[in-house]
Amino acid sequence: MALQLQLSNPIMTNGSTLLLIRDNTGDGNLGWGSGSNPELINIDGSTLILTLDIKITKSNKEEIVVDTIDYYTYNNNTPPADLQDLVFSLSAADMEVNGTPIGNSDYKLPDGIYEIIYTLSNSLGTIDTFEGLYLIDNEIRGYIYTEISKIPDNILAKASYKRDWEYANKVLSYYAYLEGMNTNLTSTEKDRTLDQLKVLQYKFI
Repeated sequence: MALQLQLSNPIMTNGSTLLLIRDNTGDGNLGWGSGSNPELINIDGSTLILTLDIKITKSNKEEIVVDTIDYYTYNNNTPPADLQDLVFSLSAADMEVNGTPIGNSDYKLPDGIYEIIYTLSNSLGTIDTFEGLYLIDNEIRGYIYTEISKIPDNILAKASYKRDWEYANKVLSYYAYLEGMNTNLTSTEKDRTLDQLKVLQYKFI
């Protein structure tokens, strides 16, 4: 069976300064090295070329189109030794636009919709491509979690505290709103989801 590239959902880590993107293709029937499928050792920047293309759209609809990231170059001109090596841990310093990094390694990557294209090619052309659309909401989620942590501990024991209950219900409604944004994100829902993100940012940031 021919190779079918897959990615796990990207994760923002290290205080929103690192975007972790992990290959999820595996080594089964549709994976690396199965039968006549491409071997990891051949991802050397010439025999096989593995790349990421990333476009970030912020809630104000500003787009950041990142230069193509070549795995071999990113990995210090070294092919992956095994599946665990197929990970991109990207800071703003690793993401360039027209050759210029979008920030330093401490720069917080923005919340928004990240469109990621994962491509394997050789001298004859594209072997396979995986495309994903992801809502990254790490910063606003942190603000909401902080507000949730402020809900008084005694609210469960003393229901007479009307203000506490009203505050708790309001914060939890924002959390539910955030979770709903992550459901069935598609290209047709992109603008609507960005508008929803902007509403929360107005409230908390």
